[in-house]
Amino acid sequence: MVTNVWTKSEGGVWDDPAAWSAGILPASNQWVGITNAGAKTVEIDAQTAQNFPQSLSMSHLAVANTNTLFLNHVGATVQIDSGTNIPNGLGISNGARVVNVGSDLNIHGWLRVDGGEFLQDGGAVEAIPSTSVFGSGASFQLKNGSFKTGYLEFISSSAFHQYGGTLSASNSFFVNEFADYHLHGGEINLPSTTMFLVRDWSSFTQEGGTVRATGLAVAGASGEAAYLMDGGECYLDDLTVSAGLAHCNFEHSAGLVAISDTLKISGSARYYPPHAILGAYILGANAVLRARSLVMDDSYGFTAFESSGQANFSGDFQVIGEADTPADLLINDGIFACQNFRDDGGVVDISQTGGALAVAGVFSFTGYYPGVYDGINARPARYDFKAGTLTANRIDMAAEWVIGSSSQTHRITNPGQFSLAGILRVGDAVEQLGRFILSNNATINLGDGHANLAFAASRGEQWNDSATLFIANWEGSTSGGGLDQLKFGNDGSGLNVRQLQQILFVNPAGLQPGQYPARILNNGEIVPAVTPQLSIATAPNTLMINWSDDRVLQASPNVDGPYTDLPLASRPYTVDTTSAERLFLRLRP
Repeated sequence: MVTNVWTKSEGGVWDDPAAWSAGILPASNQWVGITNAGAKTVEIDAQTAQNFPQSLSMSHLAVANTNTLFLNHVGATVQIDSGTNIPNGLGISNGARVVNVGSDLNIHGWLRVDGGEFLQDGGAVEAIPSTSVFGSGASFQLKNGSFKTGYLEFISSSAFHQYGGTLSASNSFFVNEFADYHLHGGEINLPSTTMFLVRDWSSFTQEGGTVRATGLAVAGASGEAAYLMDGGECYLDDLTVSAGLAHCNFEHSAGLVAISDTLKISGSARYYPPHAILGAYILGANAVLRARSLVMDDSYGFTAFESSGQANFSGDFQVIGEADTPADLLINDGIFACQNFRDDGGVVDISQTGGALAVAGVFSFTGYYPGVYDGINARPARYDFKAGTLTANRIDMAAEWVIGSSSQTHRITNPGQFSLAGILRVGDAVEQLGRFILSNNATINLGDGHANLAFAASRGEQWNDSATLFIANWEGSTSGGGLDQLKFGNDGSGLNVRQLQQILFVNPAGLQPGQYPARILNNGEIVPAVTPQLSIATAPNTLMINWSDDRVLQASPNVDGPYTDLPLASRPYTVDTTSAERLFLRLRP
């Protein structure tokens, strides 16, 4: 193979035979180089293509040592064909530049930008099978036109800035080892055969433009990795955010991410007690995320999803993995919507300070964190509902739910059933839930504020016969309408007798410490059942009858009844003993 290098100390036009070491213009069988010392620019233009088209084909081209090759609207394809010698192709190194303006370049070999710069503003560039950009100071800029390659990698502190045009890679697209890719505009198209990976001390920043890919993995295998999205659109089949030995984040501040299948977040941890190495997705207020499903995988460590924008999942939210490393779902604002909410072996804590959590089907919140060091700090999974709204057709609560105090009433919409087997804590709040089902031993704790909690009439629901519902920190009135109110339906038929027998008030305020059975009032409120104290005082021709609670006084002329209410009978009730009628009195059972 003939070696033909530029020998002039200054730049010039490509088609100057005197500038080349072989004394002739480059040809298809030559190894061509612009590598001599001293910064200079060599230009190929339309005149070269018209007068010396054969000089546009070569076997290899090297540009090095701060030199510049300028392709200026050439009008014909510049062809570099290394054949089976794949390591050859186009090499740009040591501060050199290739500037392509409106020209076509076809590289059958390896495009290597090693500490140099490749700038494309128009035209069509094809580099098959591979392109590598690496080394400190190495950069690639795509302003316009199209760039196609097979294997594409950016590594070792290199940078890529895409302002427009279209980039496609048919095999792999790697951003790795301190590299940075900046998508300001244009398009990235990656077919189903392409692996799209951002990992290890690297970042992909999208401020605009469009990404289309089958799958994307952001992975902190050995160092931190991040996808930083502040605009544009990203269309994927699957997205995986996976921590390894370092954190990894998908920080979605603005723009649209649309995932036709699954968003999966995987966490990691080290040491014991586990030190969190987060896999996290952060959704900003101006961002929109759409996907079929969201899976938070805590098999190896901690995960987090923070939402302040619009997150819509047409399928399910699912938590899987180990209970030792709970996931965090933080809803600050916007909407977080899914079909069903499920815990499948993992544990998730929810903190909602605003926005809307909307579950079209079943919101199943379960899980138990076993703690570390022999169970220290062990507790159920916790849903801390401070503000915002919750909508779920059915709620299955088998962990801990804290409904915080709020001046806003009826923040929860639950038209179906509400099943409880955990702890429900209610602050100074007014909320209406669905038909109540006691699925296992459970507690409703009314200790923080003055709770007004209502359930739909539930007498037709099947409860666990061996379970007990405990009512703690009740501060109401045994006659109803007190500071704390707990209702089932709107009348005395909201619960059946068996259900009432499964409810116990624990140390209710104003009564002697102990456990008290429940009774239901005619407005649906349940209160502690206390044995009424009936007293009779005599006066001339009268009896003064008094009793200790709000029960209704009934009367009958016969001891066996029937008894009817005395609706105007207030305490004390006066009976005229001079009447000839016989009268039997009792308190309504």
